[in-house]
Amino acid sequence: MPKSSSNDLFVLIKSLKKSEKRYFKVYPSRRAKGELIYIRLFDAIDKQSKYNEPKLLKKLKTIPPARLSDLKNYLYQMILNSVESFYAGNTVTAKLKKLLSHAEFLYERSIYSQCAKILSKAKHIAYKYDKYLQLVEIIGLEKALYIRGGMQGTGNYMENIIWEKKMVLKKLDNEIKYKDLRYTLFNHYYRSGITRNEKEVNAYRKIMSSDLCSQESKALSYNAKSDFYFVNGLYYYAVKDFKNSFIYYQKLVTLIESHPERLHEQPEMFKYITALSNYHIASYLSKNY
Repeated sequence: MPKSSSNDLFVLIKSLKKSEKRYFKVYPSRRAKGELIYIRLFDAIDKQSKYNEPKLLKKLKTIPPARLSDLKNYLYQMILNSVESFYAGNTVTAKLKKLLSHAEFLYERSIYSQCAKILSKAKHIAYKYDKYLQLVEIIGLEKALYIRGGMQGTGNYMENIIWEKKMVLKKLDNEIKYKDLRYTLFNHYYRSGITRNEKEVNAYRKIMSSDLCSQESKALSYNAKSDFYFVNGLYYYAVKDFKNSFIYYQKLVTLIESHPERLHEQPEMFKYITALSNYHIASYLSKNY
């Protein structure tokens, strides 16, 4: 394992929470006699304040130097697999992945009625949380199921599901465009900060000239709307229009708080905390106490 890769393993181990480290060491597969060497290697690296391979080999005398690289490579993958297992089912995306896996298995075994039930459950969750990538996959499997005769529907079923897929792809495309706009604006703000002259104001206006910024109705989903509010809030903050910045950050906070079921996922909670922080800053600067 090259030096940079060794540092990658060290950084990965140091990034783990206590609960994640504990899970890695008690996970059933770690209890096998052959796996104990990885626990020892894990603990030895974890105790180092800075990665030091000579000291590591000195402490783990039973590990031949020639084997260390392979052991570290395998340990790296073991940790990632363990973390994946630890969080399996804790996110909406993970739940949908599991449901789709079950549905595909049932489809392959021609157990169509059970497959249809799982797809119905997965579709309900996907629509609730705007998981459009997964919806495309779900609809594709529903089409295949209908062709096999395992999906009940009216004579217009195929036309309806084709239309449904088009609508889902439209929302997915819309969401991606707003995300790209958010990244573009944030990157510009990161490099340029708050405006100091008309030239810098015009640079921001050029980014905001996108048709996506013209009106809220252009945003077709929860995620697109949250990006619309964020982009406008940041734009007005950057050009020192703190009153309008406050208005859009307030709308963003209201939107997030109207969907509390989403806050159990870490990215959404981070978005909420950031939105609250921006809201309070804009409130202070605009004197909306």
